[in-house]
Amino acid sequence: HITTDESSRVFYLMGFGILPEFRRKGYARAALRALYGRLASGSRLLLQVSTENSPAFRLYESEGFQIHSRLDYFSSPSSASVNASFSVPPKE
Repeated sequence: HITTDESSRVFYLMGFGILPEFRRKGYARAALRALYGRLASGSRLLLQVSTENSPAFRLYESEGFQIHSRLDYFSSPSSASVNASFSVPPKE
């Protein structure tokens, strides 16, 4: 699910996931890159990911997402969620 703000330059990716039997096959990376191709250069893509979801966390970091805040609202002290953003690079 993707929503946008009024400027249509900031997009929020929500509820993004890959079924277990399809993980570790490159589908998430391919989906993200297809999404980048549909967004205008300079747009920002925002998402939230649990720090306990290390495969997703590593994927987003490898794709250039930068953490900009940490949310500690889960019941477990070791659980947190981070807000991360990615700036869509210029089109070639």
